[in-house]
Amino acid sequence: MRRSLRVARAIVVVAGALALSLAVTTAPVHAATPAPIDPRATAAVDWLSHELAANGDAMPSPYSPDAKDWGLTIDAVLALAAGGQGHSATATATTDQLATNIASYVTGADYEMPDERYAGPIGKALLAATVQGRDAHAFGGWDLEQEARDRMQTTGDQAGRFSDKSVYGDHSNGFGQALTIMGLTRTPSGAPAAAVEYLLAQQCPSGGFRLYYDTKPGCASDDEADTDATAFALQALVDHFPAGKLSDPPTNDELVFAAVPKAVTWLEQHQQGDGGFGGTGPTAAINASTTGVSGQALHAHKQASPAANAQTFVAAHQLTTTNAGAASADVGAIAYTAGALDTAETDGISTQGRDQWRRTTAQAVLAFGLPAYSQIGLTLADPAVTLSTTTAQAGASITVTGTGFAYGETVTVTLHSDPIVMPSATADARGNLSTTFALPALAAGVHQVQLQGATSGLVVIASLTVQVPATTTTSTTTPVTVTTAAPAPPVGPTVSGTGATNGTLPATGTDHAMELTLAIALILGGGLLIVASRRRPTSTGVTSR
Repeated sequence: MRRSLRVARAIVVVAGALALSLAVTTAPVHAATPAPIDPRATAAVDWLSHELAANGDAMPSPYSPDAKDWGLTIDAVLALAAGGQGHSATATATTDQLATNIASYVTGADYEMPDERYAGPIGKALLAATVQGRDAHAFGGWDLEQEARDRMQTTGDQAGRFSDKSVYGDHSNGFGQALTIMGLTRTPSGAPAAAVEYLLAQQCPSGGFRLYYDTKPGCASDDEADTDATAFALQALVDHFPAGKLSDPPTNDELVFAAVPKAVTWLEQHQQGDGGFGGTGPTAAINASTTGVSGQALHAHKQASPAANAQTFVAAHQLTTTNAGAASADVGAIAYTAGALDTAETDGISTQGRDQWRRTTAQAVLAFGLPAYSQIGLTLADPAVTLSTTTAQAGASITVTGTGFAYGETVTVTLHSDPIVMPSATADARGNLSTTFALPALAAGVHQVQLQGATSGLVVIASLTVQVPATTTTSTTTPVTVTTAAPAPPVGPTVSGTGATNGTLPATGTDHAMELTLAIALILGGGLLIVASRRRPTSTGVTSR
């Protein structure tokens, strides 16, 4: 995998919402419980933490023992944060070191060119700062958010591209574009729509994304598609855009909706039988680094099976207490290839070869179910369903919205008790959907609206109380006396819910109602007797599953 500017990257919710009025009611949304960290990820992150601490809280450059590789250092910090160790002493000290030396990374200050600005490093540093909870406007004295926004071209056929300001030309690429979008996504103003649209334009005809940008505005040939660039693009387009989502009107939603499933399919088609992925050019061989970022992207987009296969591949390249051999001091580290693993077991990890292990581990560890970079440390809402009203009569217009589904998947809408299947809906580019239907004639009582994703298997349910229309008869008589009839006794049994079996929803609602006749008092001076007769539903028990 190329070493220049690299970083690694069924639920059932029952949302009951009974209402006694026609007020709009939203199903409750709960803070998601963080997924437990895979022990294999913890072992890899522990190894990276040790490497940082042993080298002065920054990864050394492979070219000079006195220099630091700040890009690799950020990779390690992001891995620690994704693995639940972002607030550890080592991660904190390393972030401090990055802030102190930020000019060395994002400018040419070390080469007496302080006015140089490198778009990819700026975006990557912004991502690290926001992930670590630092002030993006004062990171080592730098306003990284503004620096990132200043790097975006605003006119011409390159509008939306984050570009270098350098006497050596513009060498910005797909990694930097995706990383900067992820960094800006985490800011209150969000990522500019133009930047997302430019990234989408780099998708090649078959679905992969290109890595190298030139003067062309987009990708015209599948020969340019790159596995790693596609994985990073998918991370940047992940289905949760926090903090206000796009800063501009989201005119690119349809483009995202079309691009993501196509890219996911392309990535899956390039996965090998053993779960591994290879890159392009010098990284074309199947390797753990490309597999790590690809597995993370597939996991973020809820592609469980291929993500699990990538995880299996990476696990087979990790040093453990049973296979480490001569490399027993480096348990947790992940080898780039099977050959590198064999060599370490026999001879240990050499000083010269350690750099490759650091780079590989920082990216390969991501396959172990770790969150996408744009989501590290964020509290995400659980999947949910919302009804525009929870009390209605037959014929009423009901709008149902759902969240948490997979990109572009078909979602079946079913009314229970009967059941009645309504027209299906399609989840949008962020896994959300909204559909409206006319409520068919149903028995009075409590029913359930169920959404089920065809790909993710996600099921969300909300309750809906159906009422029968009121019927009013008015008569005018000559008043003499007024009598009030006693209420009629209830007719028929009240349905009380019990647990469902065999994974089905129980029948709810009632088939009977009771009559209630009211005699209204004589209106003084008017001499009118108004007798109102109406049907009302019996109360029903609510059954959960």
